[in-house]
Amino acid sequence: MTKPRKVLSVAALALAAVLVFLYALEYYDFTFIERPEKKPETEVVTDALPETTEPTVTEPPVTAPPVTAPPVTTPPEPIIDPETFPSVSAAGAEGYYLTTLPYTSDMIIAELRVALEETDSFSLRTRSWNKPLYDYEHVNGPAELLWVPTEEQLPALEAYMGYIFADTGDTVYIYDSYGRYLNTFNPYYFEFAYKRDRHGNPLMRQAYNYTVSTEDGTQSETFKDFNYYYMGNDGGLYTSGYNDAAENRGVMADYPAYFGTTDSGLGRLCKYNRVVQKTVKGKLKSFIRTRWNITWNGLPINDVIYYALFPYSSGYACVTDEEDIMYFVNDQGKRTFETKKEYVLSGRYVVDQLLLPLDETTALGCYYYEYGLVKARRQIYDYYQLEDWDLMYIMSDDYVMLYTDGSEFPVPTGYSVKTYSNGVMLLEKNGTFGYMDYTGAWLNSPDYEDARHFMEGLAPCKKDGKWGVIDTAGNTVLPFVYDYIQPTSSGIIITHSENGWNTYMKMAK
Repeated sequence: MTKPRKVLSVAALALAAVLVFLYALEYYDFTFIERPEKKPETEVVTDALPETTEPTVTEPPVTAPPVTAPPVTTPPEPIIDPETFPSVSAAGAEGYYLTTLPYTSDMIIAELRVALEETDSFSLRTRSWNKPLYDYEHVNGPAELLWVPTEEQLPALEAYMGYIFADTGDTVYIYDSYGRYLNTFNPYYFEFAYKRDRHGNPLMRQAYNYTVSTEDGTQSETFKDFNYYYMGNDGGLYTSGYNDAAENRGVMADYPAYFGTTDSGLGRLCKYNRVVQKTVKGKLKSFIRTRWNITWNGLPINDVIYYALFPYSSGYACVTDEEDIMYFVNDQGKRTFETKKEYVLSGRYVVDQLLLPLDETTALGCYYYEYGLVKARRQIYDYYQLEDWDLMYIMSDDYVMLYTDGSEFPVPTGYSVKTYSNGVMLLEKNGTFGYMDYTGAWLNSPDYEDARHFMEGLAPCKKDGKWGVIDTAGNTVLPFVYDYIQPTSSGIIITHSENGWNTYMKMAK
């Protein structure tokens, strides 16, 4: 019994020691023992703010000085161009230069801040422009292209193939792309031809009339043609040897010098003569008939005669046969697909064929493949109407988009093709416009109020009553704050707003 009693004694002593230790740490108190007063602890300083409320400090009163309210003023007019564009000179100092190549994201738009002889007004005069119009032989019949003088406003500032024309009302001054004065221009004597010669020189033209007669002299008709002049580096106009039948690139537009030039070693050889024919109405018709060969080192590659032949592009050339049927040939001169078919449509035997555009002003996108697509004029007419009555009844005459194998690109229902350039179609439906690229993707919502074609990778378009410029990715390059924007002209963009004229330059590094 001695050993258990000893163990209990030791346990009691241990318990008492633990209780004394816990009492010292203030875990509990003995009610019969008064705890001694606690000494102040040393203050610990940390970066943390104390959680206690700061004491309120009463400062002596201070008399505040009188406050004068700022005067009420009318807010300034918003800047018409919210974007900040560098000056051409500043961009040039950083190594940028004018470019006519299609716009890319690493290019910049700079403002030409040079004093030109100009006015803030949009126009100070009108000019006469020979506008293409159609004369139809009969209802639903074929059309003949006529050039009719039409009065239109002459913009006070205008770009043409890289030159700048500034009108003061008395004189039109010509400047180069950088705003350096070159010469003066007479808008009543010459008009923009919207064509270039084989050397890339911009052309002006002047209309004249000529008369043709039948062999027996019983009938004659007067027609219009043009003399051409090229612009020299000094802004002067010089008589040009340009032959529209042999050198025409097929399009009337303000295009850069490289547009419509061949990317192949194959060349063209042309012979031509003037032809006079009678129409169904008994009128005389006068035109130049051309005959072409595809050449290599100046010699024909085959014995095929073409009646139109445009420069090779992406391995294909647009040609026509004696019946004016348009088709394409490869670099061996072989036809790539058939472009004239006959079949029954809505109970009628019809002819379905591809033809050249009637109007060069609407031909942008024809002749030259871009990204595997080309714009083409497709006409369907009633076969028996022509055979039985010698009158062509045209059932449809529209533009379509074709792949290199002749299959048709699926243009959205209800839309018509206006132009195709830089791989982008301009489409129209019920007076609204949209841009679709060669993959079939819309660049933006197709609800522009008005729109122009792409040139050099940029296109002016209108929304909410104002014009802006977008690139081929649909990005805004110039904001929608302008009342007028001219399509890009060899790197130059002219705009007009209520604040006057602005001239911009597309620059690369």
